[in-house]
Amino acid sequence: MALLQTSELVKKFGGLTAVNKLDLQVKEGEICGLIGPNGSGKTTVLNVITGIYKDDGGKVLFDGKEIQGLMPHQVCEMGIARTFQNIRILGSQTVYDNVRLGLHIRTKADLFNIIFDTKKVKNENEAIREEIEGALDLVGLLEYKNELTKNLPYGKQKVLEIARAIVAKPKLLLLDEPAAGLNTAESENLMDIVRNISKRNVSILLIEHEMAFVAGLTNKVYVINYGKKIAEGTYNEIKSNPGVIEAYLGTRGDN
Repeated sequence: MALLQTSELVKKFGGLTAVNKLDLQVKEGEICGLIGPNGSGKTTVLNVITGIYKDDGGKVLFDGKEIQGLMPHQVCEMGIARTFQNIRILGSQTVYDNVRLGLHIRTKADLFNIIFDTKKVKNENEAIREEIEGALDLVGLLEYKNELTKNLPYGKQKVLEIARAIVAKPKLLLLDEPAAGLNTAESENLMDIVRNISKRNVSILLIEHEMAFVAGLTNKVYVINYGKKIAEGTYNEIKSNPGVIEAYLGTRGDN
């Protein structure tokens, strides 16, 4: 069963069709890649799925329900979390507090309980602490939990965004160029993190230009160009597709 499915999905900006009748699906337990040249519409697809942009046609189904038209926080509440191409963290806050932001949809204490610091609040805060520390441990940042985020190196800031996303307990995680700017060791470490997240019954759709990262992780890859799907299959299948080679991988087929 497809956890996420887009059908004939369209998004236009004026006279430009950024997403052109796109069909794709991510099944439960899968890690899927979405690749294509710069400007091909990849991030726009994620923005439509997550409610940042309103679609201009087609359907987005998640867990069997249509979700187009929902606000971003409603999409998150449905079970979809994401990271962004450009890091979105609060540099003046601690690593711990940045991850805590990801729990805003799951906290239940009301104003009365917060003001009087009731047992309910204490219990919830303890559960939150365990959730945050578990997420930080998963991405290798637990020892930095009290560090100001601006003091972290770039690679650790990238995985911090992932920790913040996974505390929301998503069924589907969308990653927008997670390996961008990372060195080889950082990229390999990130691959291990993504695999471990997948083992927690989280399906993943990722955008990435680093082909070794895509090849090492994905079960299936979708390739788009000018917003239109031009190929789908395993990485080994799509890398030898003439249309993909011309549009994205260059003139050589050994990438």
